[in-house]
Amino acid sequence: MRKNAKITLFFVCCALLFIFSSCSKENLDEISEESSSLQKVSVKAEKLERHTMRTYVELNGNIIAKNSVQVFPNIAGKIVGSKVNLGQTVRKGDVLVLVDPSSLGERYALSQVVSPINGSVISIPPKNGLKVTSDTALLTIGDLSALEIKTYLPEKYFGSLKIGQKAEIKVEAYPEQHFFATVQNISPVVDEASRTVETILKLDECDSRITAGMFSKIKLYLCEYENTLSVKEDAIADRNGKHVIFTVGADGSTKPRNQRRNQR
Repeated sequence: MRKNAKITLFFVCCALLFIFSSCSKENLDEISEESSSLQKVSVKAEKLERHTMRTYVELNGNIIAKNSVQVFPNIAGKIVGSKVNLGQTVRKGDVLVLVDPSSLGERYALSQVVSPINGSVISIPPKNGLKVTSDTALLTIGDLSALEIKTYLPEKYFGSLKIGQKAEIKVEAYPEQHFFATVQNISPVVDEASRTVETILKLDECDSRITAGMFSKIKLYLCEYENTLSVKEDAIADRNGKHVIFTVGADGSTKPRNQRRNQR
């Protein structure tokens, strides 16, 4: 009996030693994991300054010629000659297209379609053989020295829209370049189908890189808030649904403060 008791006590001691060893290993693993998760993070403190804040809306638009006219033939017939190409500069009175009004058994002189203004061809001329009437727009002539941007602003921004507001413009051909424009004309009515307001912007400077027909991205500034304390957006943290910034005290310690952020 005494021998069996010693054997039993030996196995119990071994079991307890194993359990304590396992617990110690788990605790060490947890401490190691916690230590590895505590990483040093470099931060940069900046002085809070006042700036002019602006709200804006992003839109798409088309660049058009301010002065442009569609050209129509004087008579019905068939196109037998296009005298100009897309982008070509023309002067008032230049022949653009020849129309043959002849029909089966009847021959007539060719009708000349001429440019009504000085400008450039900003639409593709018609192909030979196309049958047209006096209501068919053959092409468009526009003045590329005066370009505008046509866009459509959602109805909800109509109350904030004013003549003279500024905008930044980007075009796909020069994605890194910023151009500037000013609101020149605002439609007095809202389109019932699209719930938008037609808005025309004028480019502040003539630039040979921009031409009619280009697609543009517009950042239209609506309101300005001068002398406003502001911080960079990446300095604002989210804590339980609240916007928080951290201020640095004289002793170098940081404290969280609630921050209300203007909505763009």
